[in-house]
Amino acid sequence: MTVSFKKLFRIYAIFTILNIVILTPLYFLFPKLYHFLFAEDNLVEDLTVLFYLLSFLIGIYFIVRLKEKKHRKIYIAIPFVSLIGALEELSYGQRIFKLNMPYLYDVRIDALHDFIELGHKIIVEQGNTLLYFLLSAIFCFISIAVFLKYRKYFSQIPDMLRKYPLFGFFLISLSFNLNAQVFDLDLVKPLFFEALEEVFEMNGALTMLFATFSMGYSGISYEKSDKLESKFIKKMPILVGTILILFIFFGSTNFIVLSIYTNKLKKESRAYAERVIPLIFSSWDAEAMINNMPSDFYNKAFYQKIQASFGVYEKKIGKLENYKIIKDKLKMEKLTPEDKDRSISFLYYAIATFQKTSAKLIIMTVLRENEWHLQYAEINNIQ
Repeated sequence: MTVSFKKLFRIYAIFTILNIVILTPLYFLFPKLYHFLFAEDNLVEDLTVLFYLLSFLIGIYFIVRLKEKKHRKIYIAIPFVSLIGALEELSYGQRIFKLNMPYLYDVRIDALHDFIELGHKIIVEQGNTLLYFLLSAIFCFISIAVFLKYRKYFSQIPDMLRKYPLFGFFLISLSFNLNAQVFDLDLVKPLFFEALEEVFEMNGALTMLFATFSMGYSGISYEKSDKLESKFIKKMPILVGTILILFIFFGSTNFIVLSIYTNKLKKESRAYAERVIPLIFSSWDAEAMINNMPSDFYNKAFYQKIQASFGVYEKKIGKLENYKIIKDKLKMEKLTPEDKDRSISFLYYAIATFQKTSAKLIIMTVLRENEWHLQYAEINNIQ
């Protein structure tokens, strides 16, 4: 059976739009299904792996059947990328075989895309705006240099898409996955964005599967297609380019908005920490500490324990005279799907000078119902 590329692309568009339209309401209407649908190693991620594996196996089958070696060399990229996609989703066997993968900056490196998260995490934790702009400038410089050096190849992309339009699927798949990475970064975000990340990754895999179908069922010589098909193929670069621009705009907008929101919360949290640290440790006031904690964090026994430990610390090291926050770190925990949001916390490390000695303070703030609270305070490394 031969299916025209235009019809195949139309079927793909319908499938893609339908699964986004169906899955999105499921998140809001049935929050208890979140774990079954969107959590790691569950339905949507399993479908992602399945689509990539099918793309790899079917792609190899179609490539073996191709008579022209030139086409084999070109189209081998489709099943190869699909195999990489499946391995990425499976963390290269880490979760299956319980492998001990290395950690860098609290990021477990079990897939290539983890290096994107690692790079962003280092920049965020260092809190160095100059470093961020420097790295951005270097990236732009390298991108421009590569473009100028190989511009003749970039200029051939429209012709390549007309000659081999199935690579339009590849570019769309790349766009889905890059936008999914934006959602996967350590930015403050609703739990819905994590669900959307899994849906985008699944659509990236589905797109590769349709690229494989295109290889097998759309025919290879698009130049020999009927007149209507030829018109559609000629417009392929415009269609793919429009989709790429929309994805770039969507991903960039989300990244900027979420980054601004993260920085806003960071400033609010730090201002709160700066206020609460001297309030508690300059007087060793257990009641002041309890009053700044969420009500479900403490009880009478906890209050008595804090009061007793504060009495010991006051005698041992004296009252707080000065302090300096040397490091802060964003921490987020998933709540239940019904809560819709993450528990947003910031962890602060400070060097403190007391009347009798110096010590290290570890303070964690938590955002609850749009108000900052103290989650815990710890003193260690007493000199």
